Order: sequence, then C-alpha cells, then structure tokens
Amino acid sequence: MQRSLDVWNEFREISGYFEIPLVKAAMGARIADFPLHVRPPFTPVPAENIDRIRSVIINCLSDFKTIVECA
Repeated sequence: MQRSLDVWNEFREISGYFEIPLVKAAMGARIADFPLHVRPPFTPVPAENIDRIRSVIINCLSDFKTIVECA
C-alpha cells in the first residue's frame, strides 16, 4: 500500500503543480465531470496534462485495490 502512495507522492512532487489543482484534476478520474475550477492564487492544471494526471492516479488506485483484495 505504501508503494502506491509513494508513486502518487513522487508524481505530485515532480508535477510542478500545487496540490489543490492537481488533486482536482485527479478527482475527475473517479467522479465524472468533477469541477476543475480553482480560485486565485491557484491556476487550473492545463487541459493537455489532465489525462496524464488521471492515468497516474488510476494506476495507483488499481494497484491499491489489488493489494487490498489480496489481503
């Protein structure tokens, strides 16, 4: 489980985005039409990077689910 969290945390650190816009972009992978809007001083994650963020979180959650199901 820690490995899944480590992957996300490493990605979060190297992404260059503040945590709130990054997490809002990732939430769309689990919740359809999750709003990406953030208030200043934050700026939303550019649209061209959202698929990459969602791919990372989907992989982390998939790994996490596999671990939990095997326990």
